[in-house]
Amino acid sequence: MHDPYLLRAAHEQPLRAIDRVFAKTVQRLGGCADPWVGLAAALVSRAAGQGHVCLDLDLAHAAALSAFPRWEGAAAPDSPRRWRERLQACAAVGQGGAFRPLIMEGARLYLQRYWAYEHTLARAIRERCRAPAAVSETTQSVATAAIFSDDDGGQRRAAQVAATRRFSVISGGPGTGKTYTVARIIQLLHHLQPDRSLTIHLAAPTGKAAARLQGAVQDLLAGAGDPGAGDALRLHEARTLHRLLGFMPARGRYRYNADNPLPSDAVIVDEASMIDLALMVRLMEALAPHTRLVLVGDKDQLASVEAGAVLGDICYGLDPQSNRAATDRGRDADNAGQETSASLADHIVVLDRTYRFEAGGGIAALSRAINAGQADAVRALLADEGRTGIRLTPLTDRERLAAALEASVLEGFAPLFEAPTPGMALTGLNRFKILCAVRQGPFGVEALNTYVTGLLRSHGRIPPAASVHSSWYPGRPVMVRRNDYYQGLFNGDAGVAMHDPEGGPDALRVVFAEGREAFRSLAPHQLPDHETVYAMTVHKSQGSEFDHVVLVLPDQDSPLLTRELVYTAVTRARKSLHILAPPPLLDLAVGRRIQRSSGLREALWAHQSRP
Repeated sequence: MHDPYLLRAAHEQPLRAIDRVFAKTVQRLGGCADPWVGLAAALVSRAAGQGHVCLDLDLAHAAALSAFPRWEGAAAPDSPRRWRERLQACAAVGQGGAFRPLIMEGARLYLQRYWAYEHTLARAIRERCRAPAAVSETTQSVATAAIFSDDDGGQRRAAQVAATRRFSVISGGPGTGKTYTVARIIQLLHHLQPDRSLTIHLAAPTGKAAARLQGAVQDLLAGAGDPGAGDALRLHEARTLHRLLGFMPARGRYRYNADNPLPSDAVIVDEASMIDLALMVRLMEALAPHTRLVLVGDKDQLASVEAGAVLGDICYGLDPQSNRAATDRGRDADNAGQETSASLADHIVVLDRTYRFEAGGGIAALSRAINAGQADAVRALLADEGRTGIRLTPLTDRERLAAALEASVLEGFAPLFEAPTPGMALTGLNRFKILCAVRQGPFGVEALNTYVTGLLRSHGRIPPAASVHSSWYPGRPVMVRRNDYYQGLFNGDAGVAMHDPEGGPDALRVVFAEGREAFRSLAPHQLPDHETVYAMTVHKSQGSEFDHVVLVLPDQDSPLLTRELVYTAVTRARKSLHILAPPPLLDLAVGRRIQRSSGLREALWAHQSRP
């Protein structure tokens, strides 16, 4: 169910120039003078910009009546049904499968490309779920027993599903062993087909997430004492999805596609919640029929910045009860054999046992309470002095914010200015971070980056001359804001400025992680669009983890304040979390869910029977 406040706020956002131009284009192409057909086109264009795959006309009707009572002087349709009839009369609006600018399916109105993306993806997932098991029952049972102990629980089941089926999803919160399970999947694949050298690709939506996946998997494989898994398999270095698919910016196309499939036996993608609808379709199209696809992520995190909430839609029909049933069937399969199932639920495993956090630590308990929407439990946990690692400071004004942040800022960012080597500087990037819900305003990213810079300068960390001659100084953390394929830098990549010993006393280089233990350095002028990143939005923090996190919520309600945002921020913290927020707004956010309009859930789950 859509939250009334979020629905109203979404429809109160002004139409953009591109929305209005699109509306006129639809009317011209369809030979349609009805202004309310044009308004529907403008609204579906705006919805796509807000991350929705389609416009729900039933939900949009009442809001449109309020926001646009007489659009361009024309009387409004008196019901959603009448609005749909007026749209159907326009030649620019078609039914599913037609090549029209707009596609209407029931009460949902789509941009044509998004309708095509959604149906292509739903069909590909269903086909992969119907594909036969990749290995025999006996082989699978013997290999699984050689790798897993009896108490590995959901991880054992997840590895079984991933290694034997063409499509699988492993979802779980922080510390539930998702990366451990990925390493065990790789081992299991090696044991399932020891006579063949399999090609396995690791990927993630961002460079930092790919690098973290690479390092963690290599460490786990080395610690497992199974060198054969690394040597016998062609385990490629983890890459971003764009690099994996061979994006060619000059042509706006991907090298690997349906006509030129990726040469891979298995593709394992981490942080799958960040993948938007269009990119997921490109990934599915680039897979050969025999290739296993394993999506790994947290279904409860924020969805992608671009249109769609693909991982959430895929996991939509799976509840804790059905997941336990799937796990039970997995145990039976150890003895009775691995059955092939077309049911989507049998291709998804949710890991719910937490291993990372210490008993009595509060981060795991807090994340569970947030995920359940239990605002009272969240407040109780934050007030419980026996819970380590979490605390709440009520926040009402900017002065209190500065006082609450000062000590944490001076201690948390010290490693950036004291690191003698690039490796230590890059490690310092992950020690401490301020996360914000918004960019603008006194509690937003821009204001907090300015505040932190000033505080560090007043304490001598930043040379005074830096503000006069240049924004650059040793220790400055920066984040790339635009993809630069020539330099190999991508939106979200973070680096640190350091002295260049070969370039004179004032020369600087900006170092970025490149792979597990390597780094690369660039001169400041070589960087694409970037910004200082002492503070960052919660959206930008996805795919990252920090030892210590400060979460700052604004003092005014905002459509961005949702359960998913707070949960994502909390789960970025490894050791400690400090929330600075007005308690009533924190309560509102925890109790508020947002759902993006999409038909993918229905396409995947409408005819599924729950286990």
